[in-house]
Amino acid sequence: MLISGIKISPVLDCIKITVEEENFSTLNQIFNTFGAKKVNIWFEVQIKNRNNLVNVTLCIDPHNYEKVADIIRENYPNLNVCFIRSVNILSAFPYRENPEIASLFFKTLEEKGLSVIGVSTSLSSISCLIKHEQCLIAKESLKRAFGLQETPKPKPVKSKE
Repeated sequence: MLISGIKISPVLDCIKITVEEENFSTLNQIFNTFGAKKVNIWFEVQIKNRNNLVNVTLCIDPHNYEKVADIIRENYPNLNVCFIRSVNILSAFPYRENPEIASLFFKTLEEKGLSVIGVSTSLSSISCLIKHEQCLIAKESLKRAFGLQETPKPKPVKSKE
């Protein structure tokens, strides 16, 4: 066993934003507005590409979808934004213990034809965003690939009457 567990987040909504590097301060303004409106960000990844565009992927609670959509429409109408509804964060723990984990993690998802929307790593986990309807397939495939077993639920004890 290379990992000790797999965790799935609640269902979230994903927002992909692209800004030019010289307009990077726009992202700070957006995050400040989200904070002021009490919108929690569950997942966030920023990547600058060779065309000096900054691609941001973030996840929010679906209850905040309309609020976030309104903030962006009202304050940033020219922003390049894509909303993806109903995603989950799928995480494997621990991550840094073994360099084979990332390879097996993505190979397993690829072999099942599952689309990864975003990736993040930390000292303790490797996480990806995946469409909600693909999440259970991904989890079961990763459990098999990493040799994880479901912990059986204890059977109810019959009372002696």
